[in-house]
Amino acid sequence: MPALHFFKIMKKFTSTILNNHRLFSFLLLGIIVTLVYSSTFQVPFVFDDFHSIVDNPRIKDYLFFLSPQAISLQRPLADLTFALNFQAGGLNLFGFHLVNTLIHIINTFLVYVIAFFVFTRLTAYKTASTGKGNADQTRILIILAALGTSLFFALHPLQTQAVTYIVQRYTSLFALFSLLCVWLFIKARLRIEKAGQSSAATSIDPVSIMLIAASFVCALAAFLSKQTAIMIPGLIILAEVVLFKGTRYNWKKIALFCTPFLFLFILFVLYSVGVFKGDFALGSLLEDVRARTVETADVSRWTYLTTQFSVLVVYLRMTVLPFGQNIDHLYPFAETFFNVRTLLSLGLVLGIMAWAVASFKKRPVLTLGVGWFFIALSVESSIIPIRDAMFEHRLYLPMLGPALIFGYLLLILQEKVGRRALVFAPVAVLIIALGTATVLRNEVWRDPVELWADSIHKNPENHRAWSNLGQALLARNNLPEAQRAFQESLRLERNNPQALGNLGIVLARQGKYGEAVKPLKAATESMPGSFDFHYNLGVTYGVSGEYTKAVEHYQKALEIRPDHLRSLMNLGVEYGRLNRLEQAALTFLKALEVSPGNPDLLMNLSVIYFNQGKHEQALDKMLQAERVRPNSSEIQTNLGIINHSMGNARDALQHLGRAVQLDPANNTARELAGQVLKDMQTEALRKLQDSGIKSQ
Repeated sequence: MPALHFFKIMKKFTSTILNNHRLFSFLLLGIIVTLVYSSTFQVPFVFDDFHSIVDNPRIKDYLFFLSPQAISLQRPLADLTFALNFQAGGLNLFGFHLVNTLIHIINTFLVYVIAFFVFTRLTAYKTASTGKGNADQTRILIILAALGTSLFFALHPLQTQAVTYIVQRYTSLFALFSLLCVWLFIKARLRIEKAGQSSAATSIDPVSIMLIAASFVCALAAFLSKQTAIMIPGLIILAEVVLFKGTRYNWKKIALFCTPFLFLFILFVLYSVGVFKGDFALGSLLEDVRARTVETADVSRWTYLTTQFSVLVVYLRMTVLPFGQNIDHLYPFAETFFNVRTLLSLGLVLGIMAWAVASFKKRPVLTLGVGWFFIALSVESSIIPIRDAMFEHRLYLPMLGPALIFGYLLLILQEKVGRRALVFAPVAVLIIALGTATVLRNEVWRDPVELWADSIHKNPENHRAWSNLGQALLARNNLPEAQRAFQESLRLERNNPQALGNLGIVLARQGKYGEAVKPLKAATESMPGSFDFHYNLGVTYGVSGEYTKAVEHYQKALEIRPDHLRSLMNLGVEYGRLNRLEQAALTFLKALEVSPGNPDLLMNLSVIYFNQGKHEQALDKMLQAERVRPNSSEIQTNLGIINHSMGNARDALQHLGRAVQLDPANNTARELAGQVLKDMQTEALRKLQDSGIKSQ
């Protein structure tokens, strides 16, 4: 009886899970992904995070991204999420990583629902052990296969670069809207199909229209997150051809449902050539399209394409065997099409594509998986030259293709083996291994020095990795090692302005100002928009006594970051040294707008006023500084000097005495106090003599 009772409970529990499998799966996937990525919540900003987030003034004003001007940006929607992160918690790392992880969880669940539908739709699977009649057993196996698919997608270590690397929210957010776009399209097509309306072009129900419209909006959102979304119409056509057999051989019906997305493709192209930015001329449309589909002029379309054949093979190998991960592969471009690697890679890629086409009728899941992989990579691995041939985050959305094939293999193995435990036990081990590899990879991301040292270990000729290692060491003030890293970067690439400028910064911090000028100057010539290099060159010139040149570079630094306090303060000091007192005063006043009540600025402005002979204004500003910093011996000394110059001997003596009390080693205040006392005695004697009374 107890056994029978337990059996009934388990049957009821199983039935509950089957009826609510999406909810249970979402909770399970959410918990697993959170556990695996929980160690990333304090991973620091690295690489492009600084340019796109930390040093990006736009993300400090989220309202800008809600204005019409935001359309001029490449990825305004993703940038809006960065701005909202900043609005909520500044540059707090936890908030940025939390959002990235939540996006990954949502994507994982979308992969689950798509996989569940695909396996239900495209497989005629029946368990060998239970026969055709046990629908629950079949449903359980499909649920497990969908979970295997989503866990493969979620836990594969190649996904870390799109999740742990904060700036690659561009990729994961674009993937979210792309997956949602495809899923909403599938939902719309299912409604049309179930209503028996797939052959009627004019009788689609309102809900289906709304779903297609929502899918369309998601495609737009994906494009505003990352322009790679231009390939979404290809994914929609793939879904229509493979998933909906009723229209698979009728191109008119395919066109009916795909036309809105083909229109969207045209819209994306027009956006890319500047139609919505006012930067467009109809007569030069073809030239604009050609020019704007080239991210770099350093690589030809043909060179980029031939390189991508071998890159695709590396992607495929890393999907199956994820070793050799690198934040920056710096994959070399092919010098010619006619080399063994390129030709063999092309043959393998064409062979996989042919296999996928041949599987279309009997095993359409394979066609869908391979097709998804190559279509999702079609923008970044085609004829559009990009500065870098390879990055791991580009595999984030394409990973759904291999994940579907992985899930499908679970079903095939069950059919061959017949016993579920014999299949899912090794699969569980494989999933755990992937999760463990992801955790270990994320540990590398936690330390920028280790991250770039790992990159160099895997590619010692990567000049960018050496340069970034130098920056990580510089941030830790490990100047000798940072200098060595920058010098190695420059050995590999002489014209690396980033390494050149940072080498100058390291030399300046070591007090080698004469040596620092040359690399910093060269870096500012190559990167005139670099704030850091202009600022540090200004500091170097200032310390070296070349005040005019220091002013020039502080001015250029302030053109880039107008409200940078230290640049404003140093510029004011250099103006003072050049005796350009009016400009010095105006600069300090502007700096006080940035940092009201700053005692150093108030003190400097007071000194300028004093040198201009504006003693009342000088006294006022120095008293304001005293209120902020009452125990400053320097401020008390300056108050003594100002009062003495104004003839307020007693006030001067009081402040100078206070200065000596605060700092007994303040000889300036001590000597001036003695001078004030002497002057007071002299004045007293003069008054006595003038009154006719003789002193004893």
